[in-house]
Amino acid sequence: MLLSFLDKFKNKLVRMYRKAVFLDTINCSHKDLYIVGDYTLINHNITLGHNVTVYPGVMFFGQGPIVLGNNINIGNGTIFYSSSRGGYYDRG
Repeated sequence: MLLSFLDKFKNKLVRMYRKAVFLDTINCSHKDLYIVGDYTLINHNITLGHNVTVYPGVMFFGQGPIVLGNNINIGNGTIFYSSSRGGYYDRG
């Protein structure tokens, strides 16, 4: 029973830490964000609306802006990529 309590406490601390790191690195002035599992955050140019839930395995990468509105659930394994050049690639 004590181990179960300690495991729940540890999981709560991990969720709080993930949320704090996520909010510290993106453009979000409110704390209305729920992070259910691990995520990959390579793009720091992210703006979130209210009541956003991030499920496990979500990836944010690229250099361009990622803007998400209110009341969004981001499903398992979703990948967001945003190019700063609009997807144009010059090979020359």
